[in-house]
Amino acid sequence: MLLDHCIGKDLEPSLHLKYEYSFAPRCKPGTEQTSVGSLNMHSLHVKCEVEADPPDGVRFSWTYNNTRNVSPVLNSRISSHGLVSTMTYLPQSDSELVTLACWAINNVGRQTVPCLIHILPATVGKHLPCCVNRTQLRPYVTGVVIAKMLTAPSLKSIHK
Repeated sequence: MLLDHCIGKDLEPSLHLKYEYSFAPRCKPGTEQTSVGSLNMHSLHVKCEVEADPPDGVRFSWTYNNTRNVSPVLNSRISSHGLVSTMTYLPQSDSELVTLACWAINNVGRQTVPCLIHILPATVGKHLPCCVNRTQLRPYVTGVVIAKMLTAPSLKSIHK
């Protein structure tokens, strides 16, 4: 009765609950570990993408990891906007294996597991004899990049 008097007989009380869940940054699904082929002394732009709540104010840092040490990447090589950070990497050797680790932080906390980008050496190869337009022959990159370009079904269709 008292409730009817306070609210009014024609109005029903309603309860609106809003559930909010905040979390520290984490790698966007599918980007936890990626591999990229690179050529010596050719700049490479690598991307790191995270999810976070709240998404505002996410800051990024990167580390360079090789077989000898782990060192921070200079801020001048990093560009970040929202939930995406891009880093410019210049390979110094054709044979060195490098892993770049991307870390993000928001007001909830720091990312616990970094997003990893493995930089693999690649080489300039010969032209693909039957897989390119002969009027536009260009060298191709072997390694990870070419492995993704050529699949068994695509080779079969070329040789028919």
